[in-house]
Amino acid sequence: MSRGDRGAPLLLPLAMLLFGAGSYAMTFSPNRLAITEGIPVLPFVFWQGVGAAAVSLAAALVTGQPPRLGQVYLRFCLLFGFVGLFLVNHRPAPSTALRP
Repeated sequence: MSRGDRGAPLLLPLAMLLFGAGSYAMTFSPNRLAITEGIPVLPFVFWQGVGAAAVSLAAALVTGQPPRLGQVYLRFCLLFGFVGLFLVNHRPAPSTALRP
């Protein structure tokens, strides 16, 4: 095996890692803008999720790998959607009892 053959399998994971990191880093500016402009959190997060789902669905259909719609897969998607969207963005109201 030549030296070039060993590095080739790492190109796709590295590209995916850099793309994911870049995409994540680009969310901070719109999020800050939304907070400063007073956009409600839940609709903002909902439409962010819908946009990501639409891009993911389009990529899956273009590559010929449509998502599976079995009960197990739907439960998995609902669970991780709940954990990734709701729990991360849910902030309980601050208690006034703790303030002096």
